[in-house]
Amino acid sequence: MAWTRTALSSAALGVVLMRAFGDRTGFLATGLLLVFQGLVFLIYAGYRYYRLMYLIEKKQFDPTKIAVALLTLLTVSVVTTVAVLIAISTN
Repeated sequence: MAWTRTALSSAALGVVLMRAFGDRTGFLATGLLLVFQGLVFLIYAGYRYYRLMYLIEKKQFDPTKIAVALLTLLTVSVVTTVAVLIAISTN
Protein backbone atom coordinates (compact mmCIF):
# COMPACT_ATOMS: atom_id res chain seq x y z
CA MET A 1 0.00 0.00 0.00
CA ALA A 2 2.90 2.36 0.64
CA TRP A 3 4.12 1.93 -2.95
CA THR A 4 0.67 2.85 -4.24
CA ARG A 5 0.59 5.96 -2.07
CA THR A 6 4.06 6.92 -3.28
CA ALA A 7 3.00 6.39 -6.91
CA LEU A 8 -0.04 8.62 -6.53
CA SER A 9 1.98 11.31 -4.75
CA SER A 10 4.60 11.34 -7.48
CA ALA A 11 2.04 11.53 -10.26
CA ALA A 12 0.10 14.26 -8.44
CA LEU A 13 3.25 16.36 -8.03
CA GLY A 14 3.94 15.95 -11.73
CA VAL A 15 0.44 17.14 -12.61
CA VAL A 16 0.79 20.14 -10.28
CA LEU A 17 4.10 21.11 -11.89
CA MET A 18 2.67 20.83 -15.38
CA ARG A 19 -0.42 22.87 -14.46
CA ALA A 20 1.40 25.56 -12.47
CA PHE A 21 4.50 25.96 -14.64
CA GLY A 22 3.41 24.36 -17.92
CA ASP A 23 4.67 27.24 -20.03
CA ARG A 24 8.28 26.54 -19.03
CA THR A 25 9.99 23.64 -20.76
CA GLY A 26 11.96 22.40 -17.74
CA PHE A 27 8.88 22.17 -15.57
CA LEU A 28 6.86 20.46 -18.27
CA ALA A 29 9.56 17.84 -18.77
CA THR A 30 9.98 17.33 -15.03
CA GLY A 31 6.21 17.05 -14.57
CA LEU A 32 6.01 14.41 -17.26
CA LEU A 33 8.93 12.58 -15.66
CA LEU A 34 7.14 12.57 -12.30
CA VAL A 35 3.93 11.27 -13.85
CA PHE A 36 5.93 8.54 -15.59
CA GLN A 37 7.72 7.75 -12.31
CA GLY A 38 4.33 7.45 -10.60
CA LEU A 39 3.21 5.02 -13.29
CA VAL A 40 6.36 2.93 -12.85
CA PHE A 41 5.87 2.90 -9.07
CA LEU A 42 2.24 1.83 -9.52
CA ILE A 43 3.21 -1.05 -11.80
CA TYR A 44 5.96 -2.06 -9.39
CA ALA A 45 3.51 -1.90 -6.46
CA GLY A 46 1.17 -4.37 -8.12
CA TYR A 47 4.00 -6.68 -9.11
CA ARG A 48 5.56 -6.54 -5.65
CA TYR A 49 2.26 -7.21 -3.89
CA TYR A 50 1.49 -10.37 -5.82
CA ARG A 51 5.11 -11.55 -5.82
CA LEU A 52 5.40 -11.18 -2.04
CA MET A 53 2.05 -12.86 -1.49
CA TYR A 54 3.32 -15.83 -3.53
CA LEU A 55 6.66 -15.95 -1.68
CA ILE A 56 5.02 -15.73 1.74
CA GLU A 57 2.69 -18.61 0.89
CA LYS A 58 5.71 -20.68 -0.22
CA LYS A 59 7.64 -19.61 2.91
CA GLN A 60 10.47 -18.24 0.76
CA PHE A 61 10.16 -14.54 1.58
CA ASP A 62 13.47 -12.68 1.55
CA PRO A 63 13.32 -8.89 1.87
CA THR A 64 14.93 -7.00 -1.00
CA LYS A 65 16.99 -3.90 -0.44
CA ILE A 66 18.27 -3.10 -3.92
CA ALA A 67 14.87 -2.13 -5.36
CA VAL A 68 14.21 0.24 -2.49
CA ALA A 69 17.66 1.80 -2.89
CA LEU A 70 17.27 2.28 -6.64
CA LEU A 71 13.80 3.79 -6.40
CA THR A 72 14.94 6.06 -3.57
CA LEU A 73 17.84 7.26 -5.73
CA LEU A 74 15.44 7.94 -8.60
CA THR A 75 13.10 9.91 -6.35
CA VAL A 76 15.92 11.96 -4.84
CA SER A 77 17.24 12.84 -8.30
CA VAL A 78 13.81 13.97 -9.51
CA VAL A 79 13.20 16.04 -6.37
CA THR A 80 16.65 17.64 -6.76
CA THR A 81 15.85 18.50 -10.37
CA VAL A 82 12.57 20.12 -9.31
CA ALA A 83 14.33 22.13 -6.59
CA VAL A 84 16.97 23.36 -9.04
CA LEU A 85 14.33 24.34 -11.61
CA ILE A 86 12.38 26.27 -8.99
CA ALA A 87 15.53 28.01 -7.79
CA ILE A 88 16.49 28.98 -11.36
CA SER A 89 13.01 30.22 -12.25
CA THR A 90 12.73 32.50 -9.20
CA ASN A 91 15.94 34.37 -10.05
